[in-house]
Order: sequence, then structure tokens, then C-alpha cells
Amino acid sequence: MNKNLQNFGAKLKKIRIEQGLSLREICRITNYDPSNWSKVERGVISPPSDEKVLSKWAKALRLKQNTKEFQRFIDEARIAQ
Repeated sequence: MNKNLQNFGAKLKKIRIEQGLSLREICRITNYDPSNWSKVERGVISPPSDEKVLSKWAKALRLKQNTKEFQRFIDEARIAQ
């Protein structure tokens, strides 16, 4: 398995839980399929490559836009692909 993919998935899940968001809640907010979100968190599939989608995810996870944390999230998603 791709270590970068696993690392991103673990980070995605950690941030979601820290924000007090269930899998279903975050998927409703981002309009993303819960099954696929779960697969991303588990490192089974890659995160989306579309930057607009990744930005939407970062905002839903309450990462502040135009910060290092926000950009790191986008960069790590790209690396995981």
C-alpha cells in the first residue's frame, strides 16, 4: 500500500474527529459519497485530484483558507494521489 495514501487518510480522519464531525455529517456538508470518504480515510483509494473539491473538504474540516495548514492539506492530498 502507498504510505502517503495511508498517511493522508489517517490525517483526514483525525481532523474530522477533532472537529467533532461524523462521517455522514462531513459527507453531507461536502456532498461526497460516505463509502468513498471512508475508503480515502482507510487509504484504500486516493483523494480527489480536483483542487476545488479538496478546498471544499478543507473548508468543511474548518481549516482556515490561505494558511499553511490549509495548503499542507491540499499538498498532502496531491502527494497521496
